[in-house]
Amino acid sequence: MALIYPRPMPLVGASSISFEPSVVDYMSPETGGRIGAVAAGFPLWRMRIALANMDVEHSDIWRAFIASMRGSRRQFLATDLTRPRPRFHMDGVPFGQSSTSSWSQTIDSNGDAALTLNNLSPGAVLLTGDYIGFKWDTSGAAAGTYGRRALVRTVSASVVGVNQSVTVIVEPPVLSLVPSTALAHVDQPACLMRIITGSTQLGEQVVDGYTASGGTIEAVQDLLP
Repeated sequence: MALIYPRPMPLVGASSISFEPSVVDYMSPETGGRIGAVAAGFPLWRMRIALANMDVEHSDIWRAFIASMRGSRRQFLATDLTRPRPRFHMDGVPFGQSSTSSWSQTIDSNGDAALTLNNLSPGAVLLTGDYIGFKWDTSGAAAGTYGRRALVRTVSASVVGVNQSVTVIVEPPVLSLVPSTALAHVDQPACLMRIITGSTQLGEQVVDGYTASGGTIEAVQDLLP
């Protein structure tokens, strides 16, 4: 049996998760007293998972996954465990068509990124805090994977109209490296990440027991054009 990379992260054993974009800003006071700020590089998603006390089966899943990452050398597919799909549809209400290759982004007069998705099912709902993923590069399509990923999160809510389109404000904006042919999707949206080895620690296992103490998993997005 061959492992396929990038691997999806385990979905078991987590007690809490932090999944937020990280930006580096340089701030400087201006002559008039205002504060100027400029971003250094692209925003990167960072993830921190606190693992609960787990049974042996779940502990082994995480131990095997971390070992297969070989420190920071391999990528995996990271997703916010609290929002694997739009919140309005979490209880099973169907979203309808959950992906589309017809989308566009415009920057409005406030500098916010307005993302429009087309060819979706009318009545589907995107609420604040929902994720939209982008995937492209089908070099791994035979194995059911995509080699490139990007991820944004909504900061406004909207409903897909009768014209099958919906527009929401997203952060961070869709990066210019995402091609217009990328598939936008709301089912298991993910980005590529690498483990931060210095901050990742699996807990000790209980000798002759059925549980293992938790641990901490930290990772940062790896952007590939």
